[in-house]
Amino acid sequence: MLFSATVPTWIKNLANSYLNPKWHMIDLAKDLAAKTQKNINHISINCPYHNRMQTLADVLVIYGGIGQSIVFTSTKAEANELLLSDKINKDVEVMHGDIA
Repeated sequence: MLFSATVPTWIKNLANSYLNPKWHMIDLAKDLAAKTQKNINHISINCPYHNRMQTLADVLVIYGGIGQSIVFTSTKAEANELLLSDKINKDVEVMHGDIA
């Protein structure tokens, strides 16, 4: 089984490479008018690449509250960089599957 929050083309290609050729995609949100929950706010912040860790640390402090946050990265290396960053003052755990 493969679970993904989004299903871009590269995820479908990955599924074709690793799953049984008869795999089926089940889209739990396909019939919803708006696929984003109404209680989720999307925030976009433009910052220079070299400031991204400090910016993310600030966002986590301001918007993270006392709960947990999930940060998606493009690569395993970026996830590991978050883990090792001295800018992030919260407990960080990395979860990746060695596929990138």
